[in-house]
Amino acid sequence: MKEIPNPQTGFEPISQMIRGYQLTQVLSTAMKYGIFSRLDKPKGASILAEEMSADAVITEKLLEVLVSVDLISKVDGGYVNTDLVRSFFIKDSIFYQGDLIDFMVDSYPLWSKLDQALENGHLDNSGEGKREDTFDKRFILASAEASIRGTLQDTVEVIAGLPEFKDTKLLMDLGGGHGLYSIAFAQRNPSLEVVVFDLPQVVEIGRGVIKDYGMEARVSVLAGDYLKDDLGSGYDLIFISHSLFYQPRETLEGSLNKVYNALKDKGALVINHWIRQKNKNSVVSSLWDLRLTLLGSPHYLYSKEEYLDLLRKCGFVEKDIIHLPTSSNPTVIIVARKDDRRGTFTPS
Repeated sequence: MKEIPNPQTGFEPISQMIRGYQLTQVLSTAMKYGIFSRLDKPKGASILAEEMSADAVITEKLLEVLVSVDLISKVDGGYVNTDLVRSFFIKDSIFYQGDLIDFMVDSYPLWSKLDQALENGHLDNSGEGKREDTFDKRFILASAEASIRGTLQDTVEVIAGLPEFKDTKLLMDLGGGHGLYSIAFAQRNPSLEVVVFDLPQVVEIGRGVIKDYGMEARVSVLAGDYLKDDLGSGYDLIFISHSLFYQPRETLEGSLNKVYNALKDKGALVINHWIRQKNKNSVVSSLWDLRLTLLGSPHYLYSKEEYLDLLRKCGFVEKDIIHLPTSSNPTVIIVARKDDRRGTFTPS
């Protein structure tokens, strides 16, 4: 008689992966139809369906799924938002994540072609991998939302405690995009002036965010391309977060020479990036690495050792390495100083 054995491990992690697509679609649909904006107070399924001109049966079953994942709860015979939704899925919340969810859902067609890329080694994206296409308004807004939910606060808290930051009067946020890091830095240091350097279409978005926070007097924008343009000079600290260090090494060396020249004597470079681990990368960084490759971008995820080797070659001296390993932000902060003995680099 053949016996049925017990499995050696539980299947739940795989079940969560399989359900991920379905639950994201549920969340996206709920936001598309404004369900959360209608549930600030308890409301019955039939009333909600009537307001949305939706099918009552499907509406109720959709609400039950949202209850099962703790996005809404049942109260007095109706459905109402939980604190989780109030924090992240109501439009006027500072932590709103709607653009990020839309961005993720809209990327599903790309992921559906993964088998084609695996077979052919590439996708025919008709130029979609260009930097100016990748870093469009939707991407920048999604990046802003991803950072504001805790990643930015944790990172700024660490950097604000560095002696290099406390002595800084002029800071460049290289590839600073939405400008939220720059705003947070300026708020932590009342005597600090910050310049957000990024592509022309990106800094216009950042300009609007800076205005929303009333920080125009101390946070400015500078349009340019760090792969082509000069960065200026006189900066005490240059901060680079999830932008420059995903380029090929030969591209990085030229850009780092510009960073070196833009810093004052003994100026500091602070890097905030994901790193490639020896044994196991985070799912966040691995998916990002794969996504840009599918888009045709010359994308690289470096190890800590590769970062340090590159920095030394370009004239920087390592000062500190700080890990911020969380599931949503598996990043490392590297602090380096300009080695004044190297002199000034001449562009090749």
